[in-house]
Amino acid sequence: MTPDYETQIEDICNNMNWFKIQMTMKALSWEWAGISGIPNEYQIEEAAENLLIQLSQKEGDGNLSTGGLEARKESGILSLRFVVESYPY
Repeated sequence: MTPDYETQIEDICNNMNWFKIQMTMKALSWEWAGISGIPNEYQIEEAAENLLIQLSQKEGDGNLSTGGLEARKESGILSLRFVVESYPY
């Protein structure tokens, strides 16, 4: 049985390594628009949680992304990635 979206979001947020993501952003001098400097761990987690919530409220599969964070929903399962580089065809 697939956990409900609230449970999935909580699990993702509790288990992502926000420190590692923030350190990567710091190493790359990766700043977000509207934030003075590099976002802190809380700001990154909050942005990710917002993406996951928005996606959970949409019908069907899909993805949303911002600032390197990519939230996906496929067959009722949510996931989150931090993407530094990609090259899709």
